[in-house]
Amino acid sequence: MKEISTKELKKLLENKEKFILLDCRGIDYYLWEHLPTSLNIRWKYIQDQAPKLIPDKKTLIITYCDGFTCNASIRCYKNLVKLGYKNILEYSGGIADWKAYGYETVKDPKYIIAENVYRFPNQTYYGEEVNSYLIEEDDFILLVDGPQQLTEEHEDFISYFDKPIKIFLSHGPTGGDVKELQKKYKAKIYLHKKDATNEWLTVKPDLLFENHFQFNNNLKVIHSPGHSPGHSPGSSVLYDAKNKILFTGDHIEGNEKGNIYDFFNHQDGTEGKVELRFKSAKKLMQYDFEKILPFHYKMILKNAKNVLSTFIKKYENLHH
Repeated sequence: MKEISTKELKKLLENKEKFILLDCRGIDYYLWEHLPTSLNIRWKYIQDQAPKLIPDKKTLIITYCDGFTCNASIRCYKNLVKLGYKNILEYSGGIADWKAYGYETVKDPKYIIAENVYRFPNQTYYGEEVNSYLIEEDDFILLVDGPQQLTEEHEDFISYFDKPIKIFLSHGPTGGDVKELQKKYKAKIYLHKKDATNEWLTVKPDLLFENHFQFNNNLKVIHSPGHSPGHSPGSSVLYDAKNKILFTGDHIEGNEKGNIYDFFNHQDGTEGKVELRFKSAKKLMQYDFEKILPFHYKMILKNAKNVLSTFIKKYENLHH
């Protein structure tokens, strides 16, 4: 097996040499953090994907993963050899060694919302794209509204943190595939008490919280009723004080233009009790936040408090 050092790899990148830098980890690890210019194919999928993405078997390919504690790069290397690729190097130092040298990695802001906050890719709910998140705290990880689809890669990524798993549901219908985490890893599901009899609830919560519940000093739950009358009386928002983020479920959502999705004019049956929903929205203004991360629709990643304030002022005089 031929290897390449950190300095040698850095020189190839600086000289803009032609080669494929191949991240051999799962998609979540890659989106969390990866090396510049790298392509992602998990080592298990090399046989299916490599011939399509790298048709020329003489191409220089450099495989990497997390570093010396990870064997994905070696497995990837061996699978490429079996497929007949002739020009392969393994960068065994991986992400860990690259960072130890002080070199920059790539983090996609659509998925890395903050240093310890991650958005899962490819999540859907009845065919619609939705958002599920992971927050890493010192002594546990908190999953928010899912994942809706728990793939093998997502499960591997979640278990990688090696911390107790807690799951916050902003309202009853957002459980997704978390039953498996509850069963296999003893994950604890948290839901507002008022959603305990929710007709769309597909999981059995371990803890039914009430108003003013906190996971720790950083993560506080805000009861925010008004969304979807009759099926989400326990609708709640999660406030991450350290990162200045509101995880808003379906209570407050963004649209394509970066504004608040206007539930006053959202007439499809899910707009809820708009007066109560508006009152709950105004209550959020007492918190210091910069980002809004919903379950449905678009995230608002900049100046979210100003965006919500503008929305509130628009309807303030009409809805006292």
